[in-house]
Amino acid sequence: MKKYYKVVIILMLGFMTFEPMIQSCKAETAGTKITLIFDIEWGRRSRDCRGFGICRFHVDGQIELERPVKVSLENNIMELEVPLDIAKKNPNQFDNDMFIMEEDFEVDREISKEFGSQKSLILPAGKYRMKRLEDAVYIRIPVK
Repeated sequence: MKKYYKVVIILMLGFMTFEPMIQSCKAETAGTKITLIFDIEWGRRSRDCRGFGICRFHVDGQIELERPVKVSLENNIMELEVPLDIAKKNPNQFDNDMFIMEEDFEVDREISKEFGSQKSLILPAGKYRMKRLEDAVYIRIPVK
């Protein structure tokens, strides 16, 4: 019986020692930037991809990527890096300085898992400033 208590005490001490290290590792990975590439259909999902916003992400393998967009997630901010040729092909979406999302966009659960989330990520409706550079348009959207 005494051996049993010794084992329990050793396990408890070990957990108390290593638990702060585990929490530290979680904190370090929380700010990790994850980047994936998608073909994005622009518009509203509820209006058969008409209107303003994001209609759907197509994962590599679902279709041939004709319009690859880099999508990054870091610190609950999703950044879209839209190549200029795609922006020019979609003037209604990208002609002004604001990217308009007329409705919330729910990222599919499987894609959300690739970004490290256990639940579906939601990009809220709203207006988001676009930053134009020589090669791409950048849009930063907070994630719900």
